[in-house]
Amino acid sequence: MRFLRAFLLAVVAGVLILCVQSTEGQISFNQSLFCKVNLGSPIESSPAGGSWPVFHHDQSHSGLADGMPDSVYIGTNDLSLFAINMQTCSIAWKFGTGGAVKSSPVVSVDSSGAVQDIYVGSDDGKLYAVKPDGKEDWQFAPTLSDGNASPGAIRSAPTIMPLGADNGVLFSSDDTHVYLLLNKQQLHIFPVDTSSESIPRIYTGSMRGSPIFDSDHTQVYVSSFNQTFHALGSTDLVRNWDFPLNAPSSSSPALGEDKTIYLVSDVGTLYSIRSDGAQQWRLFLNGDVTGSPSISSSGIIYLGTESGVMFGVKPNGTILCSFQTLGPDGRANSGDESFGGIRSTPAIANGFVYFGANDGTLYVIEENTCKLRTSFITKGPIVSSPMITVQDGRTRVLFGSEDGYFYALSLNL
Repeated sequence: MRFLRAFLLAVVAGVLILCVQSTEGQISFNQSLFCKVNLGSPIESSPAGGSWPVFHHDQSHSGLADGMPDSVYIGTNDLSLFAINMQTCSIAWKFGTGGAVKSSPVVSVDSSGAVQDIYVGSDDGKLYAVKPDGKEDWQFAPTLSDGNASPGAIRSAPTIMPLGADNGVLFSSDDTHVYLLLNKQQLHIFPVDTSSESIPRIYTGSMRGSPIFDSDHTQVYVSSFNQTFHALGSTDLVRNWDFPLNAPSSSSPALGEDKTIYLVSDVGTLYSIRSDGAQQWRLFLNGDVTGSPSISSSGIIYLGTESGVMFGVKPNGTILCSFQTLGPDGRANSGDESFGGIRSTPAIANGFVYFGANDGTLYVIEENTCKLRTSFITKGPIVSSPMITVQDGRTRVLFGSEDGYFYALSLNL
């Protein structure tokens, strides 16, 4: 009888613990809070770990990692890049810069998969290469043609681009230029600027989107605030073609398996563009957009708007499904950006789409139907684009919130 009473008390305690979790974090019965780390400052950066050469892991922006990395890297607004030890759920190290780190890091690895460098931009206008132990490898401060230091913040995620036997690092800056680095600090003109032979730049208006390169490494694509989308040759680094947009674009383009480029302007027009610069279609969405599109393995394009709608769009440009954010009290968002607007770029894995919203909620919806599967509420807007790992049948979702915490959820969907 004593044993039975103890057992029943343990069961009741377990239920109470689960109820507390459900109240504080809105954790449903098919998920648990795997990791929560206080980084002490709002997080707008997106996590990266393992082999992570471009924004959101790959050219399609899947956000799907190659297993759970030992360490995950993420920036904060208190001028720092953090490494989170995923074995102990603790801060491994903190690397300071001279400005807020809103740029999302990328990670280079060697042939064995060991981390070589973590690259990240800062609002201090510098690009940093950080070793896996948290020590600086090198830093790069862009210089303008007049010899003065660049005044622009670097908020785009860098891109690690193969250049023959070496890797170049490509990034955009708010100084209205795109830079290409090779062998740490060696500059390449990108494209040729006839006014100077030493400065790699394109004068195109402020640049926030991260550049990508195509599957053949023949072209580089980058959007800009001057209402133009640029395609550049990756071998001669010369502009191949320009595509006019109906508004500025702070989005990073995504690349389909057939080399189709998907890009969105800030007023919510989604474009499908061929690799030769010809438009295939465009779709007007209901709301401004500052996030980037992601492409599923079946070719569906997912994209959120500032009015709080996540769209699933077929490769032919027709809408497959949509989901309206709910807000912290469960009410449908009425279009108020601060209520449930989506700036997070969605991640896609195992038949589900994962994204954050300004209402502080991490949403998980079903592919193809856009039906809500589960959600998790934090105490700040979620601009960070989630990172997904799948291991031993468990899906883990890693992201930051403007409440200053790094989260990792374990899901059984």
